[in-house]
Amino acid sequence: MLACNSIVGAQKEHLQTSLEIVQRSYSHDLKNLILHFLLPSNTLKTKSINDCMPMIGARFYAHIDNLHVRGDILENELAK
Repeated sequence: MLACNSIVGAQKEHLQTSLEIVQRSYSHDLKNLILHFLLPSNTLKTKSINDCMPMIGARFYAHIDNLHVRGDILENELAK
């Protein structure tokens, strides 16, 4: 798994250890996102990145807003 910085983390035998590393190092939201894609679905529908937007939506839009503010600041500095 990329979040564990180890290819061993992607093996089923080490899944629990990998999730513990993710839980210690990253947010609860990231752990839930990883579990969403790793665990089998109850439906026959294929999982897509669109399914995770409700989980990360607020954080995602806050980040985009911060990027716009930063861009505006840089643009104002360049205009001086």
